[in-house]
Amino acid sequence: MVNNLDEITHIFVYFNDFDAILDGFYLVSENDLSDLKSLKSARFIIRDINGNEAWFNNLNCGYGGIGPSYSQKVLEKLGIPSDKSKCVKDSSYDIVKYFKNEKGEFEVYPIESAITRKSECKATLYYHKGKIVCLQVEENYVSYMDDKTKFLYEYSSIVPNPSDIILFNNRESAIEHGYFTKDFFGNDKVYQVILRDQHGRELWLCPPVHDNSALKYQKSVNEILEFCGLDVKFEENKHK
Repeated sequence: MVNNLDEITHIFVYFNDFDAILDGFYLVSENDLSDLKSLKSARFIIRDINGNEAWFNNLNCGYGGIGPSYSQKVLEKLGIPSDKSKCVKDSSYDIVKYFKNEKGEFEVYPIESAITRKSECKATLYYHKGKIVCLQVEENYVSYMDDKTKFLYEYSSIVPNPSDIILFNNRESAIEHGYFTKDFFGNDKVYQVILRDQHGRELWLCPPVHDNSALKYQKSVNEILEFCGLDVKFEENKHK
């Protein structure tokens, strides 16, 4: 694949698929029948002067194991000196980018991801109607809602500056607008709180809610709004 490329100008190396997808390196599944489309990515991308790319799944960065070791070997074969190629084995960095400068030399840009590596809260990225969305997939949201919206601390970088916050006061309304998915048994997993940024990315949340009061006054949702900087007074008994 590399032999088919022209002069190489950019190399991107990632610890995980999340950061690669958020940087735009993804393919959308053509097999999914619903509006939620699965995404495929790579963790080692080489780009040439014409914008053509070669993607590799078995090369990565961010630790001292086999994947980063092979990444370093490939980088050195591509002409990157060892003092720069060794960055892919540094556990401090989740992303390492190499850009060729005007002198024809590669400059290295090691980056720490905003997404924690050892997450207690699971999430999945999908493609939904032309945009990237992140779904909270943990079965029990209550356990970490009590820990000051732990999920948001770990994944808020998906939508770092929410421009819209959508609240669906009932499951039926969320389903009608397409904010749901199916679990293994075919049951609906409904997302009643949506955070959206100015680029259209969305974070789909499913905090524990009940239908006998407005969402913004419920404790679980109120914590999310406070995290986003909205001061909505919690009134637990307002509509009881």
